Amino acid sequence: MIAEVAVDCPMKKLNKVFHYLIPPHLKQFISPGSRVIVPFGRQRVLGYVLDIKEHSDITQLKYIHDILDGQPLLDENMIKLGKWMAHRYITSLACCFNAMLPSALKTNAVEKYTVGDNCYDEKLKTFLSTPKALGELIKAFGLSSQDISLYIKRGVLVKQKHYEHKSSQKYIDILQLTKGVTKEDISKRAYRQHQLFEVLKNQKEVVFQKLPVELKRAANSLVEKGVVLKKQKQVFREPNNINIQEKCVISLTSYQKQVFETVSESLSNLKRDSFLLWGVTGSGKTEIYLRLAEKAISQNNDVIVLVPEIALTPLMVNRFKNKFNDNVAVLHSGLSQGEKLDQWQKIKEGKVKIVVGARSAVFAPFKNVGLIIIDEEHENTYKQEENPKYHTIEIAQKRLELSQGVLLLGSATPSIESLYRTEHGEYKLLNLPKRATANEMPLIDVVDMKSELENGNRSIFSKKLFKSIKKSLDNNEQVVLFLNRRGFSTTTLCRKCGFTFKCPSCDLTLTSHDNGNFLICHYCHYQLSKPNSCPSCKSIHLSFNGIGTEKLQKEVQKVFPKSKILRMDVDTMSSKDSYNKVYQQFADKQGDILIGTQMIAKGFDFPDVTTVGIIIADMGLNIPDFRSAEKTFQLVTQVAGRAGRGDKAGVVILQTYSPEHYSIEHSSKYQYKQFYLKEIKIREALNYPPFVKIIKFDIVANQEERVKKEAIEVAEMLKELQKKHQIQKSEILGPVMSARYKLRNNYRWQVMLKTNNMKQWLDILNKYNFPHKFSKGIRVSIDVEPTTTT
Repeated sequence: MIAEVAVDCPMKKLNKVFHYLIPPHLKQFISPGSRVIVPFGRQRVLGYVLDIKEHSDITQLKYIHDILDGQPLLDENMIKLGKWMAHRYITSLACCFNAMLPSALKTNAVEKYTVGDNCYDEKLKTFLSTPKALGELIKAFGLSSQDISLYIKRGVLVKQKHYEHKSSQKYIDILQLTKGVTKEDISKRAYRQHQLFEVLKNQKEVVFQKLPVELKRAANSLVEKGVVLKKQKQVFREPNNINIQEKCVISLTSYQKQVFETVSESLSNLKRDSFLLWGVTGSGKTEIYLRLAEKAISQNNDVIVLVPEIALTPLMVNRFKNKFNDNVAVLHSGLSQGEKLDQWQKIKEGKVKIVVGARSAVFAPFKNVGLIIIDEEHENTYKQEENPKYHTIEIAQKRLELSQGVLLLGSATPSIESLYRTEHGEYKLLNLPKRATANEMPLIDVVDMKSELENGNRSIFSKKLFKSIKKSLDNNEQVVLFLNRRGFSTTTLCRKCGFTFKCPSCDLTLTSHDNGNFLICHYCHYQLSKPNSCPSCKSIHLSFNGIGTEKLQKEVQKVFPKSKILRMDVDTMSSKDSYNKVYQQFADKQGDILIGTQMIAKGFDFPDVTTVGIIIADMGLNIPDFRSAEKTFQLVTQVAGRAGRGDKAGVVILQTYSPEHYSIEHSSKYQYKQFYLKEIKIREALNYPPFVKIIKFDIVANQEERVKKEAIEVAEMLKELQKKHQIQKSEILGPVMSARYKLRNNYRWQVMLKTNNMKQWLDILNKYNFPHKFSKGIRVSIDVEPTTTT
């Protein structure tokens, strides 16, 4: 029997399938989807079995060394998905399969030593009857590194890679009475044993670890006598969730009913449909998700619910667990290794029908996926930034193509591409134009901060925002302040000579934290203690310019000293339970004002929030990216939706230096359709998505001149391929320096390909193994349909 194996090898030029013989003793265990250890050159590496064949055209095949798991981890559809991903995102098969598995199931390769054919030392043979690590070998025999190398060369020792899981299953010891035993089987003088007997008689099983010390001793004695059985039982580690009873919507609005019935019909008829649910903030999208999940489960289908950020996962889990109890698993990178493994196994073993999670949960090992819901579908976080650089929506579409199911994308501010697809029949558009309650959308009051400055107001707060915050606090209501930048200040400079403190590895300005007590680079984490003087001119007159959430918190506390302030950003969310804790505190009204970055822009439903302040609304408009206006519109609309969600009316104060910009103008009036029409015309004129597809090539090296030279070569090679294969409707732009030119001592250039012949380009780039054609020390990374061009 022959196995086709995708080898997980760092030699990326060998991105193909290899054939191996299956040893007779492993034939009944190895099948497609199994992970195996195979010889590859002089080492042993991890591989994924794709298929089993009777014959191979290749002679002199090697045998598979071992199998890694008790059962296949990937089914037929996931293998097909991995093959599609490798072609779509121009990467290796093993890279795609690795992405499908939780990190807890991934393996560590540990070098160990065993005896070779030329070993005649009986003591060494005995010691190495089981493979040993290098340290153990040196300690036992006092060998030097030269001795080890010589023994390997002579065949006395063999160095091998052994693969070990990063995390393991958790077991507890369970005690049970042996069938047929009675009280008379225990000595009358053994008081503790009799005490334990009574406990076990009244309970089906007892956890050994929970017993007091004296009863543990009694238990061990009874186990030895055969009176008590002691066996291991696997337990599933559960992540902590928010404990809030969400208000239930008793009856659906007419708009909600129409949406539910339309999607429900596709579920009932097993249609492979894709829907875009465009619903304003507070329109009750989550209630529809819950009811559709219930419908899918009633038809014995599995359900995947995705949210854009880890921070939002506990809130969605809470809502689903309130309805479906233990039928819900959760998957995201914020869980511990053990929690991830347990949740994944629960899904794999069919113990749950619903999984809620972030991006990677799209690979949940369900056998019968019938519904995938992607909430806030417009978010960039659905795009994976490391290999394989997949887009979650594309993966979801492919999974449902393989298993026949329904895709539901939800958003208050759909991406331009998604709405465009509804106009061209790829998605079916569904609308929720009104909030589920009787409340209107909160009024957005735009404040021109240039006018505030001209009128002598140099504060972070406009007069309108100050009054609105004070009014809410006086009425015992809550306030949310949004600023999409963390830290204390963004730039530290010398007021005398203009010197700016920058990261030596990234050539970017350092952000100050802790009231300016240290400066840090948010890319490579380089830190600098608070400078006392300018390193250029020695002046002590330093200025901390710009504002982040930390500085905003300090200013708010100064202006409203009696208020209780909570902050939610990357710096304060240090542990996996930080989000839950802050959310719970604000929900319980232990905080008056919540300050945060974009993680507070979505999913928050606090009825007492009556004022939302957007401190600098146009911060993202200066980013050199064709989606900057769209992202600004989405953020403003999403943040504004946090106000007035209860019985009290809300107000949003939007502070900006660009009130005339069409993104600010339309978002302040909730005019998504007008914004879309304006933006789509600009995209068409500039030939940007959705009117064209983009492939971005990032060229990275640690030598400035070399990376430029290689970037020119990449552009030339693409032009040669275009000419050779006569590819029409394609434009190659660049090379140009990346917006973040230097990061972690590496220089970056990019080439961008615009095309309406994506399939032809993918076929050619995969055929030529394009990213691996360049010299050592040069990294060429390909991003198919990137979310940003910076």
